[in-house]
Amino acid sequence: MKEGEAQRIVLPVAGMHCASCVHQVTSALRKVPGVREVRVNLATEQASVLLARDQTGIPDLIQAVREAGYDVPLEKLSARVEGMTPAGNAEEVVEALRDMPGVMEVEVDPIAGTLSLGFVQGLVTPDQVARKLAEAGYRWVVAEERGTHAAEARDEEEERVHAVRRRLVLAWGFTVPVALLMLAEMAGLRWVHKPLVRLVGMALAVPVIFVAGREVLRRGAIAARHLRATMDTLISLGSLVAFATGPLSLGLPV
Repeated sequence: MKEGEAQRIVLPVAGMHCASCVHQVTSALRKVPGVREVRVNLATEQASVLLARDQTGIPDLIQAVREAGYDVPLEKLSARVEGMTPAGNAEEVVEALRDMPGVMEVEVDPIAGTLSLGFVQGLVTPDQVARKLAEAGYRWVVAEERGTHAAEARDEEEERVHAVRRRLVLAWGFTVPVALLMLAEMAGLRWVHKPLVRLVGMALAVPVIFVAGREVLRRGAIAARHLRATMDTLISLGSLVAFATGPLSLGLPV
């Protein structure tokens, strides 16, 4: 949608979790030359950007988002291209698609006659790609691949959910014993050997913080590198400081 001499682009943004994340993405996009307005919606995970025509490209916007520690996910689609031969016209296919707004990756296999695209969802549709190829004298056969692509997208989402569930189970599996040991120590039970309990607690906390929580630590580190604070930063700082009190408690009255 164009507004006067500007164009509005809507980008999907992955990795946002709180209002601070929204602020970071907004700030990063506003620094891109030619950007006039930025609206980031946490609920829809989208960034609406109004930019001056011929001043800023979509790759610049994507780079700004990724440098801020977030991601603009690309849709993947593969299909067979009729009319493409191993004789050397693969570059023509690439050139026909490379300048389409939203197309970020183009890979051609002239021997197999296939084409793989990585594009920003909402900015490019398979039908637009097909029309572009038709103008260049080629035909993109995507009927079968659309169903495959949808199935792959569902599989990826299911795998993401399963990964989160595995991390949750891992975290609780090691956190419950730590909590029980802490309660036993606080209750002053005679059988509790405090130094041993603290060593065991530290050992059990390692997989919770550094395995189950590695994504939070990673995002927190990225935010800290950009001198910004997010919920990931606060959670990481609190967890690491609490973990550090374990070794200190062995020699100091912590």
